[in-house]
Amino acid sequence: MFVTPSMSMTGTPQSVVLVVVDHTDLVEAQEQIRESQERLLSIMNHSTSAVSLKDSAGRYEFINMRFEELFGVTAGDVIGKTDQQLFSRDIAQLLRGRDLEVMGQLSAIQHLEEMVFPTSKVWLDSVRFPIFDSNGVVRAVCSQSTDVTMKHHAEEQLRLAAKVFDRAGEAITITDSSGNIITVNDSFCRITGYSHQEVIGKNPRFLQSGKHGKDFYDAMWRSLIEQGCWQGEIFNRRKNGEIYPEWLTVNSVRDENGSVVNYVAIFSDISAIKSSQRRIEFLATHDELTGIPNRSLLMDRLKHAVAQAKRQKTKLAVLFIDLDNFKVINDSLGHDVGDQLLKQATERLKHCVRDSDTLARLGGDEFVAVLTDVSLEKVNSVAARIVDFLGASFSINDKSLFVSASIGISVFPDDGQDSLTLLKHADTAMYRAKERGRNQYQFFADEMKVIALQRLTLETGLRLALETKSFRMCYQPQVDIHTGEVVGAEALLRWRDPTLGEVSPAHFIPIAESCGLIGAIGETVFTMVLEQIAYWREKGLTVPRIAINVSAHQLRDAGFAAKVGSWLDSSGISSELIGIELTESALMERIDMVKEMLTNFDGMGMKVSIDDFGTGYSSLSYLKKLPIHELKIDRSFVDGIALERDDRSIAKAIIDMSRALGMRVVAEGVESEEQLKVLKEEGCDMVQGYLFHRPLSPEAFTKVIETGRKSSRKPPKR
Repeated sequence: MFVTPSMSMTGTPQSVVLVVVDHTDLVEAQEQIRESQERLLSIMNHSTSAVSLKDSAGRYEFINMRFEELFGVTAGDVIGKTDQQLFSRDIAQLLRGRDLEVMGQLSAIQHLEEMVFPTSKVWLDSVRFPIFDSNGVVRAVCSQSTDVTMKHHAEEQLRLAAKVFDRAGEAITITDSSGNIITVNDSFCRITGYSHQEVIGKNPRFLQSGKHGKDFYDAMWRSLIEQGCWQGEIFNRRKNGEIYPEWLTVNSVRDENGSVVNYVAIFSDISAIKSSQRRIEFLATHDELTGIPNRSLLMDRLKHAVAQAKRQKTKLAVLFIDLDNFKVINDSLGHDVGDQLLKQATERLKHCVRDSDTLARLGGDEFVAVLTDVSLEKVNSVAARIVDFLGASFSINDKSLFVSASIGISVFPDDGQDSLTLLKHADTAMYRAKERGRNQYQFFADEMKVIALQRLTLETGLRLALETKSFRMCYQPQVDIHTGEVVGAEALLRWRDPTLGEVSPAHFIPIAESCGLIGAIGETVFTMVLEQIAYWREKGLTVPRIAINVSAHQLRDAGFAAKVGSWLDSSGISSELIGIELTESALMERIDMVKEMLTNFDGMGMKVSIDDFGTGYSSLSYLKKLPIHELKIDRSFVDGIALERDDRSIAKAIIDMSRALGMRVVAEGVESEEQLKVLKEEGCDMVQGYLFHRPLSPEAFTKVIETGRKSSRKPPKR
């Protein structure tokens, strides 16, 4: 309602104009608008989507509650501000870029967007559309964003599962509740040979190999029903008919009501694994090179054969076969040639025994044959046949090579009642065959039992001697032939057993080598010598170089030179005070490895001496190749040097050769003035023997070096 007064010419009120307007429709319209706005705001605030409205400059005009929750803001903080003022640079650039894209295209655009916040990461399915004014100009941009993080993650998991399913190395089969195939992966097709189209809708029983009976499959289904899974090895058939082993796992898939809806089977072809397993089992019981039984299987079969012979009261023979000269061929021509020879020898041995007998390789060039239910005449025949067969030439790489066989034979029940005794007695008999000239066979006899017992006694005594430190050292001086001065000594190991008495090194060293004690004894020798030298030096004595004997078995240890170096370091003794004595035969075993070891000794400053020179190979080639400083003329030549022309000629040749190669010469076993005179005339450097000194105890040798190292005996004048 509006009231307007009417005035006279004099300015006094004359009348009033009253205008009444009905606003009912307008008020109702405004109320409806207000209610609509409230409903729209309520809808927006309860929407699961984040809704925002920004003007064309990018300033927020409206956000709903879901936007506040999703972005961690409030409307009061946001309205009137831009994305650059609210969010990180990356998010702000993304949001502004999307708005500009909508404003440029003048139409709605949908995007899947990754939003990375400081503490979380979300995926949004966003729709943006422009809002125009009455002139058709974009006034604002409205955005609606739905959080699809869980859905996106689930889809990623599904894609990952699909990749795993398709690319898995194991075959996967999915069936319905009736067992009919719904899908298979590529590995299923690769393993079975069937395509996807060929198997869909079929029951997997078409893969059955026929190797399993009804009970097997009944047990499988019983496990699936009761436990929901089954796992085990099964044989199935490929499309080409080949039967193969597979490791199969089957699981049932149930719905929320507990009803089976699917079965999932996963299997892998284990043919290669089974083959490897058989190979491993074979190698565990057979020799890899020759394919015949090894020691493990031999002992098992021999034990069984002895038990059978006892029950049936029959004879059984064990033949221990060793190839003579094999090591020479193996070391000189190489392991490849040696391996070929062993293979050919194995084939020949197979032709000498029956299929019911056992032929085994113990290692190296040692074989064993077990002959069951045989007579002594048959044993003789087989042994003679082996000697003949192995004595014939072997053709390898267009070369004719020759070996022979030494065979030891033990017979059940005469030579032993168990497998270990029979094998040990056959080994003893084999050594007797070697002692008697090789290329023959020997039966175990009563005297061999005595030898075997002696070997056992010696071995036991050696072990006890190591434990109780019962060894002692003697030192035999080496004398300069011209001055009579003691310029060195050879360390000699001695052992007195409480039962056996004084045992010669010639007897106990081979036993130590055969039973694996030589390494421990060698360390004992070095320790005793180094401790003795340390004692002499503490007393202020000038100690000459002490030579220590090293066996071929010690040289086979690739780390031996390093061990010697560590013993020297621990003792503080100069390496120049230690010499290494080797035999010629020790040098010829694995000469390349020996050369490296001797080079190490030479680098340490130790002198290397060859003992018993002239009795072995005496090859100039190895003398030139190896770092050798000294040769020792064997006592067998020295014995007759004053009387035998040949011995003197050999000694002279050794001395002249040593001179040419820059080596010193020591003559061993000098016991007479006549021998000394000849050696001096021929130009020998040093002598060693009873004429000057017997092997001396440490105390006696101490007196020698205390007296100025002059020999108690003056050599004859020229």
